[in-house]
Amino acid sequence: MPARWSLRPPATIEECHVAFAAAFAKSTYGTGIRRWAAYVDDDMRKAFEGDLGLVLTRDAIVPRYHAVMALKFDQLSERKVPDRRAWEGAGNAIGWGVRLGILHEARSETDEPTWRLVRAEPTWVIDTARGGCCLVQVGGLTPEAKTARARKVATQAKLTRTLARKACLEATPSIASCLAAIMETWPDYDVPEAWTEQGFVPGWTAGVALGACFDAVKEGHIAAELSKVQLHSWRVVLNAEVVRAKAHLRERRRRKMEGLLAGAEESEPSIPAEDLASIDALSR
Repeated sequence: MPARWSLRPPATIEECHVAFAAAFAKSTYGTGIRRWAAYVDDDMRKAFEGDLGLVLTRDAIVPRYHAVMALKFDQLSERKVPDRRAWEGAGNAIGWGVRLGILHEARSETDEPTWRLVRAEPTWVIDTARGGCCLVQVGGLTPEAKTARARKVATQAKLTRTLARKACLEATPSIASCLAAIMETWPDYDVPEAWTEQGFVPGWTAGVALGACFDAVKEGHIAAELSKVQLHSWRVVLNAEVVRAKAHLRERRRRKMEGLLAGAEESEPSIPAEDLASIDALSR
């Protein structure tokens, strides 16, 4: 067990309850972390196993939450409940869950706090369309908010497609230049299947001579409506292929030169042995 934990005396269950209550009331950890709401949402749904009918007390939810954390962070595996840090972490997360609308808090017949999952589907998700750095609330919205959200998503999708098409059009001259460079150094070059498998060019061009389908390959990214990320990958592949084509040309030239040298050696006339003896005698 790590020294920073083993040096602490084991906490009593009463001390753990106090730590839980303090962390629940403040819920300070996570402030400033952009994706925190999505993390808490995912952890809570895993702790409740997506069961909307499950109502958990404080002593029941902490082991469940701790088990979820143990799967995410191996270093927690040796910390057993009750453990002051585990109870603090659970209190902090559950406090966030209530504030974010992920959990509903109620009181039991014995006046003990209980919690249940508000909805099985996510309430908060990470917006991958904007680099995964923003949060979007998708659950618990009013009908008006849902309509506004759908309108915003549609507008953003349209803008994304427009910008992607603009980027494709702007990249066409550069792509054409790369293809021309490949053909110049490798005249019998055939379109690789990998290009079609990744959706960069039309499927029918696989294995076809580049010269026979040059225009289709040149504008394939426009027809496929590649995203900016896909377009970047396509240009990286093309640049790498230009380098490979140049290396292929150097190799062909080297082999041709070796063949010429070998042929010259074979065609060089040999001098008879008696002539060599006469030349040797004259040189003395």
